[in-house]
Order: sequence, then structure tokens, then C-alpha cells
Amino acid sequence: MVRARVVIGVNAGVILALGLALLVPLVLSLLYRDGSWKSFLTPAAVMIPLGTAGLWAVRQRSMGYVLDRDVYLSVSLAWVLAALLGGIPYVLEGTFNNLLDSTFESMSGFTTTGATLLAVLEAETPSILFWRSMTHWLGGLGIVVLFVAVAPTIGAGCSPARRPILGAHPHPAHAAHHRHGQGPHGPLPDALRGYDACPALSGDEPLQRHS
Repeated sequence: MVRARVVIGVNAGVILALGLALLVPLVLSLLYRDGSWKSFLTPAAVMIPLGTAGLWAVRQRSMGYVLDRDVYLSVSLAWVLAALLGGIPYVLEGTFNNLLDSTFESMSGFTTTGATLLAVLEAETPSILFWRSMTHWLGGLGIVVLFVAVAPTIGAGCSPARRPILGAHPHPAHAAHHRHGQGPHGPLPDALRGYDACPALSGDEPLQRHS
């Protein structure tokens, strides 16, 4: 079963990140006085509190082990959500008259495709053009990087990258070796010494450090 808290937490992080990103073209619009500031202020005023509330809600309980299907669903929804929310400034500004075109333009940016529905780019205000360029830059960073940044904030512990150290089914003896800095194939990296392996990979407890 998919862990709803993980999905909600990751997508709340996406909403918060987009809301904060909208503040950059907002400031630029005020500096250039191009009149587009409302197109960024309105969605930012909604996204920032909503994303913050979502992250705060899921932090009330540890996520434990994050399953592969949690990641797949979270990333898939994050792409769709980013495209929808990223297109809102285009609609508010009047660049596009429908959500479909604005979503296409936004998705083109976040996927760094470069395709556009704008006939004349120079006809748009500087802040709108900056937002369009910024979506390409944010897309270049990658959703995976964003997930890695958001996952610790929702209490997700024991990443799959640690799984090969003790195997798919850690034995108690292996766990003891792990706590003493030894793995089944030799010494562990310093960053992992003193930590329990994923507790039976049950997903109900975070990593715990032993002195």
C-alpha cells in the first residue's frame, strides 16, 4: 500500500518550492514596473501557506522506510502538479486563455523541452519571460534532487541506497556488526557507522544511532 504521508509530504514540498520560486519574478516585476506582479503574488500567497501546512502536518509522525512505489507515485504527481501550478501566472497574466495551454508551456519548461506556444516572445513582460526561463532552470535541477531535499523534512529514513550493505533481509548478527562499523563485506563508510540497519525493513522506525 502506498504511504499517503510520503506522497503528501513530497508534493507539499513541491508546492512550497514553487511558491517561493514565484517570489523571484514578483520582485523583478516590481523593479521593472511591468504590471505583472499580481500574476505572481496571488499564486505565491496560496502556495506558500499550503505547502508549509502540508509539510508541518506530515512531520507530526515519522515516515519510516520509503518504498519504491511511494517514490514513483510522488515523483509522477510532482511533475503534474508542478506543470499545473507553474502555468497559473500565464493564465492570470492573460498570456494564455486556458489552463491547457498554460500547463503545456509550464511543462515544457520543467522538462527543459524548450517548446512554446508563444508566437512572439518579446511581446511578453520581462517578469513573465523570466518566469518562463526560470521553469527551465528549475527543471534542470530535477525532481529527484527536490525529492532528496524534501524527504528528510518529512521524517523519511533509511534510503534504499543503504539496503545493499546488509542485504534484502538483514540478520541480527549482521545488524550487530553494522553497529560496530562492520558490514558483511568489510568496514562500513564513516557516515554509516553506529547506525542500525533498516529495522527489518519494516518501515515503522527511523534509523537510530548507538554510541
